[in-house]
Amino acid sequence: MPHVPHVPHVPHVPHVPHVPHVPHVPHVPHVPHVPSAFFIRGNRMNFIDRVSRLRQSLHWLPLPLARINVGLFFSISGYNKLFVSANQTAMLETMRHAGIPFPEFNAVFVALLEFIFGALLALGLLTRPAALILLAIVAVATFTDGIHKIPVGLGPLDWYDWFLYLPEVLYGLLLFWIWCAGSGRFGADQSMTKRWPSLQRLL
Repeated sequence: MPHVPHVPHVPHVPHVPHVPHVPHVPHVPHVPHVPSAFFIRGNRMNFIDRVSRLRQSLHWLPLPLARINVGLFFSISGYNKLFVSANQTAMLETMRHAGIPFPEFNAVFVALLEFIFGALLALGLLTRPAALILLAIVAVATFTDGIHKIPVGLGPLDWYDWFLYLPEVLYGLLLFWIWCAGSGRFGADQSMTKRWPSLQRLL
């Protein structure tokens, strides 16, 4: 019987668990670093854009805001000159000092005009006629009383600066703008002109 060579013992190989297939991940290109100044500039531009859009959406607001507040100012001022004794006395003295004829009558008449047409202006009712009447009152007050508050001996530029400083001039400019532009939003004139388009030329 032939000799069988000795076979060395093979150690036991442990079982290796199955490894699931990992899908191929594509290469992601390197994103360069963006400096923070870029983001700051972008945020600033976004803020400017938002402010610009807000300004454009509120383009209608200054006119009714000016109309309502100027109208309330004249209406309240007229009421006080009519029904508050101290204001009645001050109005009468102003008329006399300015040389207005029939001061007792005109003090009450002008105060009544301010009270009525100031209220109409605030309501946006008969806006242009109301603004025109109040503008006439302001013009008379400016050139009969307000202009005498400017010191004498000034140069042309200084005199004009003082002239613009008078409150009557500021109210006159606002009334002139309202007379040109009309009532704007939230005014009764808009409802009236929609119903009666022929009133558009007057209101």
